[in-house]
Amino acid sequence: MSTGLVWSFVPQPIKVRLRNPHAEIKETLKPASDDLVSAYLRWSGGREENYAGTLPAHFFSHYGMRMVAKLASLAPCNMLSVVNQGCRFRIAEDLPRGEALELTGRFVDCREENGRMRVHTRVHVRGVNGRGEMTCLLYTSPSPRDLSTS
Repeated sequence: MSTGLVWSFVPQPIKVRLRNPHAEIKETLKPASDDLVSAYLRWSGGREENYAGTLPAHFFSHYGMRMVAKLASLAPCNMLSVVNQGCRFRIAEDLPRGEALELTGRFVDCREENGRMRVHTRVHVRGVNGRGEMTCLLYTSPSPRDLSTS
């Protein structure tokens, strides 16, 4: 009975996440301006002619990190700071430049490997008009100092 009472005070969005942490999160983003993409290419050493009409895959750091943060918040441990354990891009077709993007994120799993917590998330990206398709698989771990406060 007391757990039912406590559960009644949990806000609805948190209840949904706790009941199904593997549910997909969807988000549509406005297109990045050409000026921003060009400035990013200059900063990163990319050549404009290599990305005519498309977004560089590594531009994911600009538009995808908000989704990654939302997904990390679903982990059953303190993820205030994370250690990047790597990412993998699967590019089926270059993403179009100047088009809104649809992101679909999923918390895949959280498990212990070799004494460390490993959090796996997936973000799928495509243009709203169906052009372009890329999936980013991300592997992170809570910072060791955060594990002591979980």
